[in-house]
Amino acid sequence: MNPGRLLLIADLIPPGPEALERFDVGAQVEAITRLGFSAQHIEVTDVTVGEAGIAFFDSKHARLNRRDLLKEYRKHHGRRGSWDIVYFNVHWLSGELMPLHPEWFQRDGRGGIIPIPYGSGGYSCINSPFRDWAMEMIREIGMYGVKGIFLDGPVFSPKGCYCDACRAGFKGQHGLEYAPEQMKDPLVFHKVLTFKQESIARFVRDVRKSLKSVNPDAVLYMNGLPLGPGTCGRDNRRVAPWQDALLAEGGFLSGDLRDLPVWKPAATAKWLETQAEGKPTIVAVAGRHGPWNRYLLPAAETWIAYALSVANGAHVWYGIYDANRDDPRMNTVREINRLLSAHSDCLAQTASVARVALVWSLKNANFYQTTAEQLDFVEGKAVLEHRMKSDARRAFNGWFEVLSRSHRLFDVIDDHCLERGGLSRYELVILPNVACMGEKECRSIRDYVAEGGNVIATYDTALWDAWGRPRETHPLKEVFEISETEGAEYLRCDHVALEPSPLTGGIDQSLIPAPHLHIKVVPAPGARAHMHFQEKQPSSYCDLPPKTDHPFLLKNRFGKGTALLFTGNIDAMYETYRFPEHGRLMRNAVDGLSRRDVRMDEESTSLIVNVREKGNRRILHLVNCPHDVGRPIERVKELRDVKISVHTGRRPRSIRTIRGECDLSFSYAEGWVSFQVPEVREYEAAVIDLPGKGDERGSDR
Repeated sequence: MNPGRLLLIADLIPPGPEALERFDVGAQVEAITRLGFSAQHIEVTDVTVGEAGIAFFDSKHARLNRRDLLKEYRKHHGRRGSWDIVYFNVHWLSGELMPLHPEWFQRDGRGGIIPIPYGSGGYSCINSPFRDWAMEMIREIGMYGVKGIFLDGPVFSPKGCYCDACRAGFKGQHGLEYAPEQMKDPLVFHKVLTFKQESIARFVRDVRKSLKSVNPDAVLYMNGLPLGPGTCGRDNRRVAPWQDALLAEGGFLSGDLRDLPVWKPAATAKWLETQAEGKPTIVAVAGRHGPWNRYLLPAAETWIAYALSVANGAHVWYGIYDANRDDPRMNTVREINRLLSAHSDCLAQTASVARVALVWSLKNANFYQTTAEQLDFVEGKAVLEHRMKSDARRAFNGWFEVLSRSHRLFDVIDDHCLERGGLSRYELVILPNVACMGEKECRSIRDYVAEGGNVIATYDTALWDAWGRPRETHPLKEVFEISETEGAEYLRCDHVALEPSPLTGGIDQSLIPAPHLHIKVVPAPGARAHMHFQEKQPSSYCDLPPKTDHPFLLKNRFGKGTALLFTGNIDAMYETYRFPEHGRLMRNAVDGLSRRDVRMDEESTSLIVNVREKGNRRILHLVNCPHDVGRPIERVKELRDVKISVHTGRRPRSIRTIRGECDLSFSYAEGWVSFQVPEVREYEAAVIDLPGKGDERGSDR
């Protein structure tokens, strides 16, 4: 799948089956074209209350055949040259199918059908005979010559599946049964989770084979795993070989948006890019504010979600109900699509230039502990079970916030990247409380630092093995110069006394709040320990107790590189309380171990910045994401005369903004180009046109 342009996909959810009999397909496709989309996800089965087996195409396997909408969609998209990609639901079955096909549904440990959070119906099981039915339906759709198939799912409920097919398949593979009470055993949980992951991968592989047998050029991709735990069985790495693109719902906003980071689409795009390894990535943006699905988001939220996706190399899927297509707020969508389409040549198929990597470990999310946002396929979790463990999600979010608001360029990499090594492209790797690490990952980090890389880690990173079992000794103790660890401690209202150093630059407080959790580390002889925890306070009003020998921070030269360990969960603490001193310490640590590629006024924290490259062009993205206003964001404050310097290493030929359409004057010195962007509303991008590397006019002089 190589669209060669920025792919803008519309999904206008249709009405129920009776209204579809009278539905004007041509008018919908015309509206999509008018709004500036280049592709459409098309629903040709009724899924208003789950997959009910009602087909709006010619099918021999449907429970009921209705009007052939697919034939009409093919005709209208063919005239316009747009892509018709059929949506096919493989995760949600209607309750109407329960008496007809009870064996198709996922079962809990007691044998009951697991209800789905949508309000009716249940989860389909891809190990059941539903699998064969879905394959035949998809094959029939493929015979129409459509551009591709999008699978919504598959997914396993965390409460299952204990259907006969899953039990038999697991027993045939492992020679044993499994039950709900065994899921607290890490080894059993790992085997069951792997079984789910492999089942999904086999299903997608076989769907691809079936589709390609009748439509060799069709593309296939599924609703993938966003940042979060993967206990639903989805694992983007396992299914990537059988997909032509990776998609995840990074722009689905639901509930109280004040609890969601505004940069969620950016994090999703970065995560997908790492796992796609060169294949296209798509961030799905819902134009509605769930669960009020007929209520459209304000213009600013739409701009920000689109911009953060494109700024990180992703294509965009945009979904609303068809009934909303003429809503006045859709004028914003048309404006965005027209802008992006007009500059598709410099926005599509770009590459990251980041020198810093932030790790999100799926293994850690699955086997340590994490809170989770409630999503269609991810069970929400707000309360953690283990007081002495930190929160993987909050730790990651704390670093993402600091890096974004301090205008750093960075990638998001996964535990697979750590396992296989090859981290040398990065100057710095950040491990935000990556507690669960296998031996390969630990060895990779050790080798990376020894060969000249730098690493920052927090709290109990690497103190648990790959399956979430505690280690007796720290596997990276030589890297951080640790003699031993004496367990973890919870601090309710304690403090850390700061010491003058580059790490504390810009902080005017002598005492700062201690993270709630810290590992009592005993440094090795000669280790560089910075600052120390106080003795635990018996009350919040007592005198300040004396210092302990347990450092707040260790910094060590190991081989050719440097390793820095915050012994407390400073990242999760920052995400929770936003103490500026914690953010400054984290930022100073990053600045001390990696070079900057962008310089701008550090007070311009509403701007999230990224730089991508394509050939001899650097594209600077500026997304205006205020963090001091409520959400949903109705409007942003326009920024004027924004001064920026970008490291290019060559004198540019020209710099031009895409939204303001301004040719910018600039200065150049010592590898840095400096210029001023006249106006940044929700989004602006500046295209920096560079000469070829062999062109003398582009030399650094």
